[in-house]
Amino acid sequence: MANPGSLETSTSIMSRRDPDFYIEDGNIVLSAKDSNEKCTIYFRIHKSTLVKNSPEVFGNMFAMPPPPTMDKYDGVPLVEMPDDAKSLREFIAILYDPQCMSALLQAEPEDFTLKMLGPVQLAKKYQVDWICKLVASQLQKIWPTTLLSWDIIAKDEAEGRLRRVGAWDPDYEDESLRLRHLPEPVSSIILARECDVPSILPLAFLHLLRFPFEPEEQEVQYANPFYPWKVPERALLSQRDWERLGLARERIAKWFIHWGPNAKGWKYCGTAGMRCEAVTLRTWLHIASDMDLDGNALNLEPRIRAMKCDDGICSSCGQRLANEFWWLLAEFFDKLVYFFQLDDDAE
Repeated sequence: MANPGSLETSTSIMSRRDPDFYIEDGNIVLSAKDSNEKCTIYFRIHKSTLVKNSPEVFGNMFAMPPPPTMDKYDGVPLVEMPDDAKSLREFIAILYDPQCMSALLQAEPEDFTLKMLGPVQLAKKYQVDWICKLVASQLQKIWPTTLLSWDIIAKDEAEGRLRRVGAWDPDYEDESLRLRHLPEPVSSIILARECDVPSILPLAFLHLLRFPFEPEEQEVQYANPFYPWKVPERALLSQRDWERLGLARERIAKWFIHWGPNAKGWKYCGTAGMRCEAVTLRTWLHIASDMDLDGNALNLEPRIRAMKCDDGICSSCGQRLANEFWWLLAEFFDKLVYFFQLDDDAE
């Protein structure tokens, strides 16, 4: 253990005091390693703030008198934290100013989950329940959990892309034409588990499955005005979730082949006959091709609309095929938990 007096001098090149949370009348110093700057950051704060928000962890920690050999920094007890300095700073900021959560809750959905990842993991660790409850409530608001709410977002995305392709300009800043972003999926999955919000997991995993997987240097091409999402934080995925995604794609493909529309039923419709069969087969092949790209049967809806406008199919067969597609879409949505094996999710 270091000599307590040796830490009371000014900070070295390999350490520094946090500019906002080194409070002169603070009675405890927390230190944490900054993985980016490769140095130690010191936070001088108040025990009472930690105890008020975390009575079970910090309250019990400070209930006992400090040992005489305890390290000190700048004249007060020093606690070396095992946490990342950036996450610890964000966590402390919320404890000192709970109102800053309001600004975070109003952030763009894809920014909210990434910004809250570190603070929530520390809130869970140190049992600051009110942070987890607020984040759980926000996750339920910004993630669709029903087929209807997913359809609304999907239509919004499609219409937004059409508007941008038709009239995009590098300086275009019309807020009314901005896409309705879904949150970043990987951080959402982690937060859902930390905050006990399993209802968003099926569509969070499906959203992640929609992203093309390219080498890192190629993924930058998707960060442009025509592509509605930011590249997901795949590096944060657990090995189990990597396997979950791969197996889900296989299950979805097998299910779709088994339950997809069968053109044979249209051979003898009594009106257009073979023409109806051809349209049915062509439509099915288009959908199968889309499924190969992103494993997402919820994009059937635009195919159904396009099919209804096709002059090559009779109205009776068109309605019949549309009904089958709608059934397929609803069935796919209901089976997301099975596809991603979320019933036995025990993260």
